[in-house]
Amino acid sequence: MLMPDFAVSWSGTRLIWTRMMAMASTGVLVADECRNAYNSLKLSKALRYIVFKVSDDYKEVVVESTGDRSATYEDFLSALTPRDARYAVVDFEFETAEGRRNKILFIAYITDSVSQRKRMVYASSKDALKVALTGISLEIQATEKDELEYDLVLAKVSKGLAIR
Repeated sequence: MLMPDFAVSWSGTRLIWTRMMAMASTGVLVADECRNAYNSLKLSKALRYIVFKVSDDYKEVVVESTGDRSATYEDFLSALTPRDARYAVVDFEFETAEGRRNKILFIAYITDSVSQRKRMVYASSKDALKVALTGISLEIQATEKDELEYDLVLAKVSKGLAIR
């Protein structure tokens, strides 16, 4: 018997369950401030990045910090806590032969040094946050800051078409 908040669809030979609610299976909610900050980044172009975290009581995803439009990618990396877990959205700008481009990136940064419980909460809450933030171009998962170096992200985002 299916629960009413699930939809079922077939993809090849696998049955895929899609959660219809904007709440993770862990019960972690996405705070309204997350959507508001995202709209400031995407629609108003007032922010360069947003760093999100799961609250200390594990009840909701909240905004931890933001960077205004003058912030750089290095500023964003500095805002990430070195040995912890965070989500982030970055308005990533780059140049190609065809002109200036930007992509909105969703980053799941979960280091190996976090507790098993925290790792599981972040992993299972990620999709709820992504559902609340529509229009994300690319997702990047990282376990250490080295995986988020500018040149690596640039190559992934631009598919090798960026010019430096």
